[in-house]
Amino acid sequence: MQILQEQISVHAVVTQFINWSKIMLKKELTESLLTLMPIVAFVILALYLLIQDASSVGPL
Repeated sequence: MQILQEQISVHAVVTQFINWSKIMLKKELTESLLTLMPIVAFVILALYLLIQDASSVGPL
């Protein structure tokens, strides 16, 4: 009976660790996406401006 209780306890700890790992992975992924989104937007804007005709922009 004690072995079964220990197995259940170990299983509960492992399950909690897995759930915590999933939450942290989602949090880190969200943070990294929030960091990358402005960088990607800036690169897209820079590329868009580079391919524009300079005469349509006007004198700089």
